[in-house]
Amino acid sequence: MSSLSDLVGRSFGEEAFGSGVQFAAYRHGEVEELALGSADPTSELTSMHSFNLYCGSKPLEAISLLAGLEGDGIPCGRDVPLAVLLGRPDLDSRQTLGSLLCHESGHRKPDLFEFMNSSRVNRAALLPTPESLLGTSPAPSYSPVLLSWALDRIARGLLACPLEEVVERTTSSLSMGSTFVTSDRPRSVATYVDSSGTHPLPLLHDSLPAYVRSPHNVLTGFYTSAIDLCRWAIAIVESLRGQAGGSVVPSGRLLAEHLAPGLAGSSDLYAGSFAVLRRHGLPSSSACAFGGFGFVRSSLLYVDPENETVMVGIVRELRLEDLDRRLAQWDAAVALLLDGV
Repeated sequence: MSSLSDLVGRSFGEEAFGSGVQFAAYRHGEVEELALGSADPTSELTSMHSFNLYCGSKPLEAISLLAGLEGDGIPCGRDVPLAVLLGRPDLDSRQTLGSLLCHESGHRKPDLFEFMNSSRVNRAALLPTPESLLGTSPAPSYSPVLLSWALDRIARGLLACPLEEVVERTTSSLSMGSTFVTSDRPRSVATYVDSSGTHPLPLLHDSLPAYVRSPHNVLTGFYTSAIDLCRWAIAIVESLRGQAGGSVVPSGRLLAEHLAPGLAGSSDLYAGSFAVLRRHGLPSSSACAFGGFGFVRSSLLYVDPENETVMVGIVRELRLEDLDRRLAQWDAAVALLLDGV
């Protein structure tokens, strides 16, 4: 595979280099990384800078918890009832770990943006409770706050630690030094800018701690870098191909079980929030490739186990007014990746 700079230049245009891009790719056993442009008005972007990927956090949370449960010998297949995992025998037996991770639990509340825009006091009132799950039948739904809350309850009940610690076990084991879930430590954090390529977006950066971790143990985002996320995705590919798995990521058998609903087309989102990318605006993707986007398509995680290929890209310039163009740029990048560019 030739230079990633060629791939980025041809898919995003040379202007992307000025505002800042961070990419990492894995193909045929080789890893290549790229960081160009600025991290903020005064700093040059490096591969070690961290970005908040917001929605990109959900698969990492879910897969990390599955690895922790499996490592402790706790059943965590798709059909395991939430009643067992949450210690609530009064919950509907049709509510399973699979329905939770596929966003099919029937719960749409609390809404993420309502939660984030509320005061800390009001957030507590918006949080779900075990009782709020009673009497609800599985149905398509989407609430990342509910997902994170339920995963945290499972971690505390069965692994005796918060979800944050479960995630950090994964990141530590894979030497993901630019990945973390709290922002109260000195780090090199890159900021997003608008389509001018120069103006930072205050909404995303003035209150980062509130967006990443609430005082109610609900993770709604995390900071990471392209190379860190690539390392994690490589571990998933290796596990699915029977080369690794266990304490860092789940076994290939367990991963395949939780990936099956999406690959079979029966679920739109699965394993926390993975998606089959060919059905989510990237027609150039391999049929078996999965992954997901970060906030407003600012990033892409592309995982293709069959072809042993991974690509992670993060673009500082957010095109809030033209998301279709950004989607087309990601699709062009995937096409070039698969063509060997």
